Amino acid sequence: MGLFDFFKAKKTENYIGRDITFRLNNPSRTVLAGCKEGDYVNLWTKPEMDRVNIYAPNSIGGSGQLGTIPSNYFKLIKAHILGQKDFEFSGPSTNNYDATITDVSSTSCTISIRLFSPEEHERRIKEMIERDKELTRVELEKKYRMSKPVDIKFDLKGDKPFSLDHVRLRIFDKEYYIENPHDYKLQLVDDTNGVIAETFSQKDKVFRVVKAHLNGQPLRIEQIERSRDHLKVVVG
Repeated sequence: MGLFDFFKAKKTENYIGRDITFRLNNPSRTVLAGCKEGDYVNLWTKPEMDRVNIYAPNSIGGSGQLGTIPSNYFKLIKAHILGQKDFEFSGPSTNNYDATITDVSSTSCTISIRLFSPEEHERRIKEMIERDKELTRVELEKKYRMSKPVDIKFDLKGDKPFSLDHVRLRIFDKEYYIENPHDYKLQLVDDTNGVIAETFSQKDKVFRVVKAHLNGQPLRIEQIERSRDHLKVVVG
């Protein structure tokens, strides 16, 4: 580590576990109108960027930018975000910081940011996984009967030819979903058990199918529509 990097790391370390609070002046009025006190905001940057963008809750695809981190905190927060340790966690995004709107008016808002150490970041991830495992177990052990069909989108895997007449639905056992609480996975397989398509999202739809299966309800594929890169399947 060079001398510059050493002092930069020490400066960041001095802010770990402390609140960094600032008034965000001239935010996007349109985005601000949809924000309220207590909302979490997301921060985003890349190595080549000279700013850290602040996004309102539920922002998608770059929309919903509220503003940017003030210049006096920009380098500090950018270095922290880009230095986030990869714990090889698959699931909802868990950042190495919390960023919250603590006060809001029609023209501006106050944002408070707390930076987590790698140890604190890992602890929070592990706690979230254990909590979600227990919530998944409770959900899957409920009595349930699927009353109407559900349509699910499956992403095609590979380019091996197959017949739609021989597609079967593969549902994993309860322990798989408990141990992998963020893999909302179902698969479509051919008559040789080769995987044709699968999905890792659409939790509500996937869990309707999984819970019905675990409660002994017979299920079948009622309809399949194919497009270039996915299958739309109706399960009833």
